[in-house]
Amino acid sequence: MAFQGGHTGRAYAHTGLASVDTAGTWNEVRVSSSDPQVTKSPLDVSAREAWKSYTQGQGDFRITYEMARDPQRTDYQLIRDAFNNGTPIAFAELDGDKTTGEGWKADVIVTEFNESTDLGSARSTRFTIVPAGQNAAGTLSLPTHVTSGVESAS
Repeated sequence: MAFQGGHTGRAYAHTGLASVDTAGTWNEVRVSSSDPQVTKSPLDVSAREAWKSYTQGQGDFRITYEMARDPQRTDYQLIRDAFNNGTPIAFAELDGDKTTGEGWKADVIVTEFNESTDLGSARSTRFTIVPAGQNAAGTLSLPTHVTSGVESAS
């Protein structure tokens, strides 16, 4: 099954780090939209040819989500606290259940946490995540593609 984001996708968060902590529970984050920006810069590798030649350069991975503002929900609290405290968390977006879905997982930091002030409707929160870089063990932790979920079936 190919990965499908948007309304069929599900987001999950974990208070540990995906790269070092595989135990524990991944909690669903109830988001209403996902705006992934996953790109790789072109790197010029031309010599003296008539045409420029390129290869893939450094990648950029950032995703902005929108969720209902509800300080009583644990998924909202986890994202808010990660932003306020600067704490990396494990995050995943899958095309199905956390035990079988395909998608990606990564240790991330929350770099943006904005709450809407539209008085005419329910308040919402937009947050942006980017890779955390190094995990607690000091090793590089990059986004990883997963094909069989992020949590074992119990």
